[in-house]
Amino acid sequence: MSPDEFLRRARDPMAWRSKAISLRRSADVVWDESSRRRLDSIVVQTKSYDEAKSEEAIDVLRNCQFLYSLAAECALKGLIIKQHPKEVVFDTTVDGTNSLIDAKIRQIGKTRIDTHNLEKLAEISGMVSTGGQAAIRELLAFSTFCINWFGRYPVPLESTSDFLPRGKLPGVVFNHYYRDLMDPFLDSVLEKLDSECRDAPGHSAKVSVAR
Repeated sequence: MSPDEFLRRARDPMAWRSKAISLRRSADVVWDESSRRRLDSIVVQTKSYDEAKSEEAIDVLRNCQFLYSLAAECALKGLIIKQHPKEVVFDTTVDGTNSLIDAKIRQIGKTRIDTHNLEKLAEISGMVSTGGQAAIRELLAFSTFCINWFGRYPVPLESTSDFLPRGKLPGVVFNHYYRDLMDPFLDSVLEKLDSECRDAPGHSAKVSVAR
């Protein structure tokens, strides 16, 4: 990818939206497989679970949560880029003729581009109010935990890097009811992004939240 194309796409909130939707579609597929494996783990005769099959279902679920969390990250960053285009900061390198030869994103919305802190991104974008919406904040904290290591590594970088429930959500939400909260949150972020893009001067294309 050329530096010019990189800058164009990085500044385009709809590119971030498209990636969020792509990740969400993949997460939906993995969710269905996780649900199928969970049902397959039920031993009807004893009304219990086959432990090995149940663990496999949970493993697939964690991968699914990772994808949903990445979808939320892309959607939130796209919304922030739309809201605060002047706060998208790049580091660039030029050659002796002042031609651009390299570029990388340093920050968006006054936070580092490499942050995975969904709670912070939701605050910057206005998706959660300061100090409010405790249940959604806990969901986002757990999702950040999934991105940082729970959804992709066997262990974190440090032994103390564990998710500590805040008591605002029942424990089942972090397992098989995760999508019941993440889905409406993702819908709300994408709808807000779509709304702000529609209201932008010179924009007439119709956009919709897709799955």
